[in-house]
Amino acid sequence: MKRTAYFIIVFFICFTASRAQTKQQEYGKLVDYVKCYYTVNYIGNNIGELPEGDRTRFERTKNIFNKNVISYSDINLSIDATTQNASSFLKTLNGFANVNNRPKALWSYIEAKKGKYQDNWTKSEMIDFLIFVSDKEIIIQGVKSNFEASLKESTTSLKAKLKEQIPDNFFTKSSAQASEEKKTDNDAKPDTETQHVGESFSSRSILTVFKTILIIIVILAILFAGMRIYNKFIKQRKADRVSNVPTATGKVKEEISYKKLTDQYHALESDYKTLQEHNKMLLAERNELERKYKNLKQQMKKTRKDTVTVDCDNDYQDEPQPISYPTVPQKEDSIIPVQKKPVESFSSTLYADAIIDGCFNRVINYPNEDTIFVMRLQNAQTAIFTVYPGAEQLVVKRPEFLEGCDRQTLNNARYIKIESEGLAQQQANGKWNIIKKLNVVIK
Repeated sequence: MKRTAYFIIVFFICFTASRAQTKQQEYGKLVDYVKCYYTVNYIGNNIGELPEGDRTRFERTKNIFNKNVISYSDINLSIDATTQNASSFLKTLNGFANVNNRPKALWSYIEAKKGKYQDNWTKSEMIDFLIFVSDKEIIIQGVKSNFEASLKESTTSLKAKLKEQIPDNFFTKSSAQASEEKKTDNDAKPDTETQHVGESFSSRSILTVFKTILIIIVILAILFAGMRIYNKFIKQRKADRVSNVPTATGKVKEEISYKKLTDQYHALESDYKTLQEHNKMLLAERNELERKYKNLKQQMKKTRKDTVTVDCDNDYQDEPQPISYPTVPQKEDSIIPVQKKPVESFSSTLYADAIIDGCFNRVINYPNEDTIFVMRLQNAQTAIFTVYPGAEQLVVKRPEFLEGCDRQTLNNARYIKIESEGLAQQQANGKWNIIKKLNVVIK
């Protein structure tokens, strides 16, 4: 029940606000129409106030206005339907009004009436307010204007036009006022212009009502969805509140879990202390070893000094004569010189930069920024080679660096796959020839 009443109140508020907004929009158009009508007639009666260059253009605008602006809703139409992006009557006449202080003051005076709309007006009250021009309120450079006299005829004709154009359902009227206006409308004979205005406003009214209903439907749909989400949220909160109620079993589990964590903490703390003690022992052992090493080093130095001293003392002792043995002559041919075989040393890994004409261009012991291949030596003359890991991304971007290899490049490649490694052999001239090509897929 409360929900239904809430929706009814919201619907009424939305409908009332939409209707009030529509009325104010239509009232604003009426004020614009009055501004343009008075400006056309005032400047037309005082054409000498305009510069000569603007007079011909104003006369043309005046004729088009009197011919095409039949209703106040036509005030925003383009002044020239044959010209793209042509200005509207409202914008064009505003430009003429700003040329001189008098029409500019008249335009501003009527524009200020937009902020004085009253929802409880009757039709005649609104018309009287719109067409009223006060010389006392319009002051131009400290001097009162004389618009009342110069616009007297225009005011009379404008009042008749507004009475025809403003519909009766625009106002909230009593039953007596409605019957009186209905009787007056039945006695009057509408001409062709009045019929056009009525049809124009009728179509506008239908469109306005349709827009209002559509807006109300959208607002109600949003409110309905909001209520559903709110109810869902409330139910979820209640469910969470129930699920969060502590139970005896839950307390026991929490206590057991806390005890386990405490035991783990104490065990880790004990292990940490043990490691600290062990570390201290290792430091002490290292210090002891360093001390022993220093002592041993000092002893070795002392021993060397003592040895040198003993050798010097022995030089002064009587040495025994050495026993001489007869030498046996040997033939020169019988002396076989001992030749030392050179030890061949080579690194187990080599690095190459490129393959040119079936040979590695340059082979070095250490990789650099130009390295493309890595070679694993099987012996001093044979090596298995593949792509150097540090050059894989470079090869992906520049596959031509694998010239001399069997390669296959796929679109959008991101890495390489070695199908089979290559084999190289060192020649007598020191060059490494490719015996078996490296097979690579770049994908």
